[in-house]
Formats: sequence, structure tokens, C-alpha cells
Amino acid sequence: MPAENAIIQPQGRPIWRNLLTVILAMGGIAVMVYYNLCDTDCRYLKGDLFGVDLKHVGIGFMAALIVLVIVRQSWLIRIMLASALGGEIHLVAFQAREEVFCPFCLTFAVILLVAYVVQYEFKGKGEKGLLKSILYLPGETVVPFLNNLRLPLIGFVLLGYLVMISAFSGSVTPAYGAEASPVPSFGKGKVEIIVFTDYFCPPCQAVEKDLEPVLESVLGKGQATVTFVDMPIHKRTPLYAKYFLYAVRAGKDYREAMKARHELFDLAKGSAPGSDADLAGALQARHVRLAQHDEKPTFQAWNEIIRQYGITSTPTLVVKHSGTDVRTYRGSTEIRQGLESLKKTLSPKEPPRKARRGKA
Repeated sequence: MPAENAIIQPQGRPIWRNLLTVILAMGGIAVMVYYNLCDTDCRYLKGDLFGVDLKHVGIGFMAALIVLVIVRQSWLIRIMLASALGGEIHLVAFQAREEVFCPFCLTFAVILLVAYVVQYEFKGKGEKGLLKSILYLPGETVVPFLNNLRLPLIGFVLLGYLVMISAFSGSVTPAYGAEASPVPSFGKGKVEIIVFTDYFCPPCQAVEKDLEPVLESVLGKGQATVTFVDMPIHKRTPLYAKYFLYAVRAGKDYREAMKARHELFDLAKGSAPGSDADLAGALQARHVRLAQHDEKPTFQAWNEIIRQYGITSTPTLVVKHSGTDVRTYRGSTEIRQGLESLKKTLSPKEPPRKARRGKA
């Protein structure tokens, strides 16, 4: 083969490039699985491609990449990585536009970029013309079944970008539907506490045991006003939120609302009934009273609160001590710290002790 037609490859053996690609792909899968499990907080940056959750698309993409490395189809690996990078350009731009950045998504994008660099190839010699050199500079691939046709990867980057623009559907703010109505609140204290959670969010479930006693204490002592906002991050949450509102309507005070909330979290962690009949039956078996009504106005009021405070993840705790002193705690770790701070703020201050006079 003439030297001018040879592909210039990075230094090192190709096996190391393939090994690095597999490691990066496994890292990408781990990031998406971790995000899917919602281990620290459930962040509401939702998106799908052709109706398929992007987290699942990412896992499938990286798995396919590993298979292609095993069967040594490097030309197809480069095409896939270039197309994925084009899609990521749109996804990162979407996050920037909405001013909500998902660390898991950005980590996945960096992994893709590094894998692209690892697999990068460019034939620098033998090209005539500046335009053609620039066209191939971002990388190229050789298609073996088309008589080793050389293709610039920039075209696949553009293709991936266009596919993502046309087939991607995303949102950053949870939404219910319908008319406005006041949200049920409990207590009459000067401090306002707003709790944003999702029954199916693992960190929300974990932090609930810390939230419950503190909220019951401040409500029992009349120290705070507490509002619960159920964020529809997981697909069954609107159903559970509806039955929380039914329980609030049937209940007499905050104690029954807290009990309903406790039982809903417990059901979400366990059997997770998925229909009206099953959930109503499960709650009634646990002695939770229900009163059906139109829940949509409250859902819309929740939407307004979510937008007002810019909440994009659960669990989130907002504590308003005054109009100028509003503290926001995101994730289970921050919330536990916030609860300790709240307890100290609301605890009665002991009067200074008088110094005892010593005996003469």
C-alpha cells in the first residue's frame, strides 16, 4: 500500500485503544445505572429519544460499543461515537439553555469524548487542498465493505445532532396539570417549611425517618407551617400524590396527613400498588381514611411552587425564616444538616445563669 494512502494511528498498540474503550464504556454504564438508582438525590432532568428514556439509551449504547470492540469493528465504533457526540452537543446545549446541569449526564458526555479521542484516526499525509484536510481533521473512518471508502466523521457528528434535535423530548420541571388552587398546609408557626419529595425516590425514602420526628415536633409545638409538595419524577408518583390529597381531605389534622405520608412511602418501598383500586385498598387496610375530590387544582398549585423555588431534584427542603432568610437544602446529607440547624433555631433559649457568689 502506498504511504500516502496509509491511515495514521496514535502511538501504541491497537489492543490498548480497545481496552481503554471497553473500560470507558463500562464506566458510562456505571454512571447511568447509578443515576437510574437515584442514589444521592433524584434530579428532575428528564429526556427520551424516540420515546426511550435516555438513561436506557446510554446503557444500550455503551453495551453495543463493548460488543463492537470484541468483534473488532473499529470503523463502526468511530461512526457510533461521532454520532453520539453530535447528540451530546444538543443535550449539553439543552441543559445550558434551561440552566439545569445534570452531573451524571455531563460525566457521560466526557466519557464519550474521551472514547472518541482514544479511537481517533486522521490521514494527514497525501491530502490535497485545505478544505478537504479541514473536513477530515475531526477524524475519519474506513468502511471495509465499500472498497475501504474513507468517510469524514464530521458528517456523522452532524447527523447525530440532527437526530437528537428531531427525536429528543426533554423537560426539567415536573408538571401535573390543570387549574390553580391553594396547597394544603399544616401549622401556624412563623417559620415556613416546604418539603419537596417523591415517594419512589430512594434518598427521599431514606431521609424520611429523619424528617418525620422533626416535622411532628415543630407542628405539635406550633413553631412552623409545613407544606408538602409531591414532585412527579417517577411515573407512579401522581397516583400516590392523588391519594395523599384524598387522605388530607379526609383527615382532621396534620397527624393523619403524616400517617398517610408514612404509609405511602412504605408502600412505595414495598409492593408498590400501581392502580387506584390496589392503592386505595392498601391504604384502607392500614386505616388511612380517604375522601375523593378533584386533585388537579392542587397539582397545578404544586407546579407553581416548584417553579417559584426552581426545584429540580428530590429530596429538597426549603426553610423560610423570613422574607430575606430563605435556606434551601438539597439531597439527604444537606437536609439532615438543615434539620439540625432548624432544631437549634427553634429550641427555646435558656436565660443566662446568674453567677454564684463565693462564700467569704
